[in-house]
Amino acid sequence: MSSLPSRRIGFILVPLGVVLLPLTIFTGSGTLGACPESAPDFLGIDFSQARILDLQVATMSLSWYDGCNWRSSWLVPSVLGFVLIAIGLVLIGRSMNQQHTDTV
Repeated sequence: MSSLPSRRIGFILVPLGVVLLPLTIFTGSGTLGACPESAPDFLGIDFSQARILDLQVATMSLSWYDGCNWRSSWLVPSVLGFVLIAIGLVLIGRSMNQQHTDTV
């Protein structure tokens, strides 16, 4: 793969991975509703009181408490985000390295 296309693919994968990282918070299910007086009203989660209760690697799920609700989230979006960021950074790094080698 030549330097330019792999760099472009890398620059697409990294932001896509960044977008996928926080989706674990949004794809989860929760009990009741938004926490009253939570700082980020649009999320309805009080992160100052959040704590992880259980992490199931086999099912890729996370159970957590946000201060007033029990929540269960799927970890696949975040894991996929990390993978895309890693692949994107490797592609960008290789293309930069190849470009540097070609000019020397």
